[in-house]
Amino acid sequence: MSRYFWDYESKQAYEQGRRDEERQIHNYNFDRHSSQEKDQAYYEGRHDERRAEERRQEEREEERRAEERGHQRRIEEERQRQAEEDYHYQQMIEEERQREEEE
Repeated sequence: MSRYFWDYESKQAYEQGRRDEERQIHNYNFDRHSSQEKDQAYYEGRHDERRAEERRQEEREEERRAEERGHQRRIEEERQRQAEEDYHYQQMIEEERQREEEE
């Protein structure tokens, strides 16, 4: 999420803050407690990048959970199919046994 800043220097500081946060670098040329717009823009960029990374992490986690649910569903479907197959096989054996006993 790019912010609007009045001057080029602040815009550059914002982008630098995002890059530094992404790379986990601290740039001591900016002062967190300064009232200068470029310093505020730098730390706002870092903050926005942190939030963007958190969103990406949440999306990856949700995708992983969805894949896990799909995997569990496939396992359950296979187990159920196998149980039905076993049941029908046992029915065939029982029917064959009854025919043999009748003869």
